[in-house]
Amino acid sequence: MKLRSLIAHQTNRFTIGHTKPQFNHFKLASLLPCLLRLVELLFVRNYVQIEAFAMKRIRFDQDIKPLSEFRSGVASFIKQINETRRPLVITQRGKGVAVVLDVEEYEAMQEKIELLEEMRAAEAQLASGMGISNEDARANVLERIKK
Repeated sequence: MKLRSLIAHQTNRFTIGHTKPQFNHFKLASLLPCLLRLVELLFVRNYVQIEAFAMKRIRFDQDIKPLSEFRSGVASFIKQINETRRPLVITQRGKGVAVVLDVEEYEAMQEKIELLEEMRAAEAQLASGMGISNEDARANVLERIKK
């Protein structure tokens, strides 16, 4: 049997076989530690890190602008942000005061943060003894894979 992918997101639940995060009611706390590691390997490395490369690093010569320059050319800077997918740092009196991001980049960043927080919470739940036995968790996962 081929395990396509495991994706975790937002509510401590899993679904199997999707390429974007979607959920059913399978609690992360009930997963055995090795399955959590598998999720980390499959999801974090394949999904989160690939998306992390979508937002490129700031180019200091192009992506840091003073507030006065930003005000005079807002439309062109928004176009630049959308085309380059790089954030724009706005400075005032020589210090960074704001970062302007593409909406999709911001949403992807929020999803990553939520996922990592949920993974930490799930690990804490497992460490505190919440969950089910390895045998029961494995049986639940195998049952869901077969469906």
